[in-house]
Amino acid sequence: MQLLPFSPKQAASIRDATERVNLWDGSVRSGKTVASLFWWANTVANHDGNGDLLMVGKTERTLKRNVIGPLTELLGSAAVSLKQGAGEALVFGKLVYLVGANDERAEQKIRGGTYSKIYGDEGTLWPESFFMMALSRMSTDGAMLGLTTNPDSPLHYIKRNVIDRVDELGYRRFHFTLRDNPSLSEAYIAAITAEYTGLWRKRFIEGLWVMAEGAIWDAFDTEPHTVTELPEGLEFKRYTLGIDYGTSNPFVALLRGDGSDGRKWVIDEWRWDSAAKQ
Repeated sequence: MQLLPFSPKQAASIRDATERVNLWDGSVRSGKTVASLFWWANTVANHDGNGDLLMVGKTERTLKRNVIGPLTELLGSAAVSLKQGAGEALVFGKLVYLVGANDERAEQKIRGGTYSKIYGDEGTLWPESFFMMALSRMSTDGAMLGLTTNPDSPLHYIKRNVIDRVDELGYRRFHFTLRDNPSLSEAYIAAITAEYTGLWRKRFIEGLWVMAEGAIWDAFDTEPHTVTELPEGLEFKRYTLGIDYGTSNPFVALLRGDGSDGRKWVIDEWRWDSAAKQ
Protein backbone atom coordinates (compact mmCIF):
# COMPACT_ATOMS: atom_id res chain seq x y z
CA MET A 1 0.00 0.00 0.00
CA GLN A 2 1.47 3.32 -1.11
CA LEU A 3 0.90 6.02 1.47
CA LEU A 4 0.77 9.74 0.89
CA PRO A 5 1.04 12.32 3.68
CA PHE A 6 -2.09 12.49 5.79
CA SER A 7 -4.74 15.07 4.98
CA PRO A 8 -5.45 17.57 7.78
CA LYS A 9 -8.66 15.69 8.65
CA GLN A 10 -6.86 12.35 8.83
CA ALA A 11 -4.06 13.75 10.98
CA ALA A 12 -6.50 15.46 13.33
CA SER A 13 -8.53 12.28 13.81
CA ILE A 14 -5.48 10.18 14.61
CA ARG A 15 -4.33 12.76 17.14
CA ASP A 16 -7.65 13.71 18.71
CA ALA A 17 -9.53 10.40 18.95
CA THR A 18 -9.09 10.17 22.70
CA GLU A 19 -12.67 9.92 23.99
CA ARG A 20 -14.69 6.92 25.12
CA VAL A 21 -16.37 6.71 21.68
CA ASN A 22 -14.65 8.00 18.54
CA LEU A 23 -16.48 7.90 15.20
CA TRP A 24 -15.12 8.14 11.67
CA ASP A 25 -18.03 8.63 9.24
CA GLY A 26 -18.63 10.12 5.83
CA SER A 27 -18.54 9.43 2.13
CA VAL A 28 -17.12 6.34 0.49
CA ARG A 29 -13.39 6.34 -0.34
CA SER A 30 -12.82 9.37 1.88
CA GLY A 31 -9.76 8.09 3.76
CA LYS A 32 -11.47 7.48 7.07
CA THR A 33 -10.50 3.80 7.31
CA VAL A 34 -6.78 4.48 6.78
CA ALA A 35 -6.85 7.15 9.48
CA SER A 36 -8.71 4.88 11.90
CA LEU A 37 -6.24 2.05 11.28
CA PHE A 38 -3.29 4.26 12.17
CA TRP A 39 -5.17 5.28 15.32
CA TRP A 40 -5.77 1.62 16.14
CA ALA A 41 -2.13 0.66 15.54
CA ASN A 42 -1.00 3.40 17.92
CA THR A 43 -3.66 2.40 20.44
CA VAL A 44 -2.61 -1.26 20.43
CA ALA A 45 1.09 -0.37 20.62
CA ASN A 46 0.45 1.67 23.76
CA HIS A 47 -1.99 -0.77 25.38
CA ASP A 48 -0.96 -1.46 28.98
CA GLY A 49 -2.65 -4.85 29.26
CA ASN A 50 -5.52 -3.65 31.47
CA GLY A 51 -8.54 -5.16 29.72
CA ASP A 52 -8.73 -7.05 26.42
CA LEU A 53 -8.41 -5.79 22.86
CA LEU A 54 -11.28 -6.43 20.45
CA MET A 55 -11.89 -5.90 16.73
CA VAL A 56 -15.43 -6.14 15.34
CA GLY A 57 -16.89 -6.33 11.83
CA LYS A 58 -20.19 -7.47 10.40
CA THR A 59 -18.59 -10.92 10.08
CA GLU A 60 -15.10 -12.20 10.84
CA ARG A 61 -14.63 -12.64 7.09
CA THR A 62 -15.42 -9.01 6.26
CA LEU A 63 -13.32 -7.89 9.22
CA LYS A 64 -10.31 -9.75 7.82
CA ARG A 65 -10.93 -8.37 4.33
CA ASN A 66 -11.73 -4.76 5.26
CA VAL A 67 -9.45 -4.27 8.26
CA ILE A 68 -6.92 -7.02 9.00
CA GLY A 69 -5.73 -7.10 5.37
CA PRO A 70 -5.12 -3.34 5.09
CA LEU A 71 -3.65 -3.27 8.61
CA THR A 72 -1.17 -5.96 7.58
CA GLU A 73 -0.23 -3.91 4.51
CA LEU A 74 0.34 -0.86 6.68
CA LEU A 75 2.34 -2.53 9.46
CA GLY A 76 3.83 -5.58 7.75
CA SER A 77 3.26 -9.28 8.33
CA ALA A 78 5.77 -9.30 11.20
CA ALA A 79 3.47 -6.96 13.15
CA VAL A 80 0.09 -8.52 12.30
CA SER A 81 -0.72 -12.23 12.21
CA LEU A 82 -3.91 -14.28 12.36
CA LYS A 83 -4.40 -17.31 14.56
CA GLN A 84 -6.30 -19.38 12.03
CA GLY A 85 -9.62 -20.78 13.27
CA ALA A 86 -9.26 -19.17 16.69
CA GLY A 87 -10.97 -15.82 16.10
CA GLU A 88 -7.81 -14.13 17.32
CA ALA A 89 -4.94 -12.07 15.93
CA LEU A 90 -1.63 -10.79 17.19
CA VAL A 91 -0.86 -7.11 16.62
CA PHE A 92 2.58 -6.07 17.81
CA GLY A 93 2.60 -9.36 19.72
CA LYS A 94 -0.56 -8.44 21.65
CA LEU A 95 -3.64 -10.66 21.59
CA VAL A 96 -6.66 -9.17 19.82
CA TYR A 97 -10.04 -10.93 19.74
CA LEU A 98 -11.98 -10.91 16.45
CA VAL A 99 -15.78 -10.95 16.46
CA GLY A 100 -18.53 -10.71 13.85
CA ALA A 101 -21.67 -8.73 14.75
CA ASN A 102 -24.01 -10.02 12.08
CA ASP A 103 -27.26 -10.56 14.00
CA GLU A 104 -29.02 -10.02 17.32
CA ARG A 105 -27.37 -13.10 18.83
CA ALA A 106 -23.94 -11.58 18.31
CA GLU A 107 -23.99 -9.72 21.62
CA GLN A 108 -23.68 -13.08 23.36
CA LYS A 109 -20.15 -13.37 21.95
CA ILE A 110 -18.87 -10.51 24.12
CA ARG A 111 -20.96 -11.02 27.26
CA GLY A 112 -18.74 -11.38 30.28
CA GLY A 113 -15.74 -9.79 28.61
CA THR A 114 -13.86 -6.72 29.79
CA TYR A 115 -12.50 -4.64 26.92
CA SER A 116 -10.14 -1.73 27.16
CA LYS A 117 -9.94 -0.88 23.46
CA ILE A 118 -12.34 -1.81 20.63
CA TYR A 119 -12.03 -1.20 16.91
CA GLY A 120 -15.28 -1.40 14.93
CA ASP A 121 -15.73 -1.64 11.17
CA GLU A 122 -18.99 -0.51 9.47
CA GLY A 123 -20.82 0.31 12.68
CA THR A 124 -24.20 0.87 11.03
CA LEU A 125 -24.30 -2.84 10.15
CA TRP A 126 -24.11 -3.84 13.83
CA PRO A 127 -27.34 -4.68 15.67
CA GLU A 128 -28.03 -2.07 18.32
CA SER A 129 -28.00 -4.80 20.98
CA PHE A 130 -24.37 -5.58 20.13
CA PHE A 131 -23.37 -1.91 20.21
CA MET A 132 -24.95 -1.42 23.62
CA MET A 133 -23.37 -4.60 24.98
CA ALA A 134 -19.96 -3.41 23.74
CA LEU A 135 -20.37 -0.13 25.61
CA SER A 136 -21.28 -2.01 28.79
CA ARG A 137 -18.12 -4.16 28.56
CA MET A 138 -15.82 -1.10 28.32
CA SER A 139 -15.37 -0.79 32.07
CA THR A 140 -11.64 -0.11 32.43
CA ASP A 141 -10.27 3.38 32.98
CA GLY A 142 -9.50 4.96 29.64
CA ALA A 143 -11.52 2.45 27.63
CA MET A 144 -12.12 3.55 24.04
CA LEU A 145 -14.14 2.50 21.01
CA GLY A 146 -13.06 3.57 17.53
CA LEU A 147 -15.86 3.08 14.99
CA THR A 148 -15.96 3.59 11.21
CA THR A 149 -19.06 3.75 9.04
CA ASN A 150 -20.66 5.17 5.95
CA PRO A 151 -23.87 7.17 6.49
CA ASP A 152 -27.22 5.42 6.80
CA SER A 153 -30.76 6.53 7.61
CA PRO A 154 -31.12 9.58 9.88
CA LEU A 155 -33.26 7.30 12.06
CA HIS A 156 -30.42 4.81 12.57
CA TYR A 157 -29.38 4.39 16.20
CA ILE A 158 -25.79 5.48 15.39
CA LYS A 159 -27.14 8.80 14.14
CA ARG A 160 -29.65 9.25 16.98
CA ASN A 161 -27.62 7.92 19.91
CA VAL A 162 -24.06 8.77 18.90
CA ILE A 163 -23.80 11.57 16.34
CA ASP A 164 -26.73 13.63 17.63
CA ARG A 165 -25.44 13.28 21.21
CA VAL A 166 -21.70 13.79 20.64
CA ASP A 167 -21.50 16.95 22.74
CA GLU A 168 -23.83 15.65 25.44
CA LEU A 169 -21.89 12.40 25.91
CA GLY A 170 -18.40 13.77 25.32
CA TYR A 171 -17.81 11.60 22.24
CA ARG A 172 -15.66 12.57 19.26
CA ARG A 173 -16.81 12.56 15.63
CA PHE A 174 -14.69 12.98 12.51
CA HIS A 175 -16.74 13.56 9.35
CA PHE A 176 -14.95 12.82 6.07
CA THR A 177 -15.61 13.73 2.43
CA LEU A 178 -13.80 12.72 -0.76
CA ARG A 179 -11.52 15.75 -0.45
CA ASP A 180 -10.12 14.36 2.80
CA ASN A 181 -8.47 11.46 0.95
CA PRO A 182 -5.15 12.66 -0.53
CA SER A 183 -4.81 9.50 -2.66
CA LEU A 184 -7.83 10.27 -4.89
CA SER A 185 -7.27 11.92 -8.27
CA GLU A 186 -9.39 14.78 -9.51
CA ALA A 187 -10.55 12.55 -12.36
CA TYR A 188 -11.84 9.89 -9.95
CA ILE A 189 -13.60 12.46 -7.76
CA ALA A 190 -15.27 14.01 -10.79
CA ALA A 191 -16.30 10.62 -12.17
CA ILE A 192 -17.80 9.18 -8.99
CA THR A 193 -19.53 12.48 -8.18
CA ALA A 194 -21.20 12.46 -11.59
CA GLU A 195 -22.18 8.79 -11.34
CA TYR A 196 -24.30 9.22 -8.20
CA THR A 197 -27.51 11.26 -8.14
CA GLY A 198 -30.27 12.12 -5.69
CA LEU A 199 -30.27 10.52 -2.28
CA TRP A 200 -27.41 8.15 -3.08
CA ARG A 201 -25.21 11.11 -3.97
CA LYS A 202 -26.07 12.82 -0.70
CA ARG A 203 -25.27 9.69 1.30
CA PHE A 204 -22.24 8.18 -0.40
CA ILE A 205 -20.60 11.26 -1.97
CA GLU A 206 -21.57 14.11 0.35
CA GLY A 207 -21.55 11.81 3.39
CA LEU A 208 -24.95 12.92 4.68
CA TRP A 209 -27.32 10.85 6.81
CA VAL A 210 -30.43 10.91 4.63
CA MET A 211 -33.29 8.53 3.93
CA ALA A 212 -32.57 6.17 1.07
CA GLU A 213 -33.36 2.59 2.00
CA GLY A 214 -36.82 1.63 0.85
CA ALA A 215 -37.22 4.76 -1.24
CA ILE A 216 -39.34 4.02 -4.32
CA TRP A 217 -37.84 6.95 -6.24
CA ASP A 218 -34.13 7.06 -5.41
CA ALA A 219 -33.76 10.39 -7.27
CA PHE A 220 -36.11 12.10 -4.78
CA ASP A 221 -34.36 15.04 -3.15
CA THR A 222 -35.99 17.08 -0.39
CA GLU A 223 -34.54 20.42 -1.56
CA PRO A 224 -36.01 20.69 -5.09
CA HIS A 225 -38.97 18.39 -4.45
CA THR A 226 -40.53 19.91 -1.31
CA VAL A 227 -41.83 23.33 -0.29
CA THR A 228 -42.87 24.83 3.02
CA GLU A 229 -45.85 26.65 1.45
CA LEU A 230 -47.88 26.03 -1.71
CA PRO A 231 -47.32 28.60 -4.49
CA GLU A 232 -49.72 31.54 -4.42
CA GLY A 233 -52.60 31.16 -6.87
CA LEU A 234 -52.13 27.41 -7.29
CA GLU A 235 -55.40 25.58 -7.90
CA PHE A 236 -56.13 21.86 -8.09
CA LYS A 237 -58.18 20.30 -10.86
CA ARG A 238 -58.48 16.85 -9.29
CA TYR A 239 -57.76 15.18 -5.96
CA THR A 240 -56.79 11.56 -5.33
CA LEU A 241 -56.09 9.72 -2.08
CA GLY A 242 -53.33 7.11 -1.90
CA ILE A 243 -53.57 4.62 0.97
CA ASP A 244 -51.00 2.18 2.30
CA TYR A 245 -53.11 0.10 4.66
CA GLY A 246 -51.35 -1.29 7.69
CA THR A 247 -52.24 -2.87 11.01
CA SER A 248 -48.97 -4.23 12.40
CA ASN A 249 -47.17 -1.73 10.15
CA PRO A 250 -48.04 1.99 9.99
CA PHE A 251 -51.20 3.09 8.11
CA VAL A 252 -50.48 6.01 5.76
CA ALA A 253 -52.79 8.11 3.57
CA LEU A 254 -51.52 10.79 1.16
CA LEU A 255 -53.75 13.44 -0.42
CA ARG A 256 -52.54 14.28 -3.94
CA GLY A 257 -53.68 17.08 -6.22
CA ASP A 258 -53.22 17.78 -9.94
CA GLY A 259 -52.08 21.40 -9.95
CA SER A 260 -52.96 24.15 -12.39
CA ASP A 261 -49.20 24.47 -12.98
CA GLY A 262 -49.10 20.99 -14.55
CA ARG A 263 -47.42 19.43 -11.53
CA LYS A 264 -48.68 16.73 -9.20
CA TRP A 265 -48.58 17.75 -5.54
CA VAL A 266 -48.76 15.76 -2.31
CA ILE A 267 -50.83 18.17 -0.24
CA ASP A 268 -51.38 16.39 3.05
CA GLU A 269 -50.51 13.21 4.92
CA TRP A 270 -52.17 11.18 7.64
CA ARG A 271 -50.17 8.49 9.42
CA TRP A 272 -51.08 6.10 12.21
CA ASP A 273 -48.57 3.76 13.84
CA SER A 274 -50.41 1.19 15.92
CA ALA A 275 -47.14 0.05 17.51
CA ALA A 276 -46.53 3.54 18.91
CA LYS A 277 -50.10 4.62 19.67
CA GLN A 278 -53.12 2.69 20.86
